[in-house]
Amino acid sequence: MPLVEGKVQAVIRRQVPKSTQPEWLYAYVNSPVSELALRARVESVETVGIEEALRYSTELLLSRAEIETYFEGYKEMGLYHLGLASPSRTCVNLQRLREAGRFSPPQSFLYLSSEGREFLDSSCCFPSAEAIRS
Repeated sequence: MPLVEGKVQAVIRRQVPKSTQPEWLYAYVNSPVSELALRARVESVETVGIEEALRYSTELLLSRAEIETYFEGYKEMGLYHLGLASPSRTCVNLQRLREAGRFSPPQSFLYLSSEGREFLDSSCCFPSAEAIRS
């Protein structure tokens, strides 16, 4: 899976946070596993049009046609530049995510409380922020 293997260096999303800069992107993989599989550091977020998004096709690991299709009906989207990615050592399945909080895929974003982040980080055995910085 390219995202888990660290081959994806950026993602585009239709929603861009207006008031906060996200620190982490947690990737939930619906099919075939239905599990939270990865956490990646968000290095930066910018709003881009389709022409600029197309220039990032290699980092996005998307074809021109895939980017054009995703942009249909939108003038701008968020381009999230990703840093270090950590695959989950213990995947958290959909049932456990639903039991822990209000999670119903598919959804683009879910803002986590500090308690929610701690739950995901410890449940998935992601390295601590301190361990990543060193």
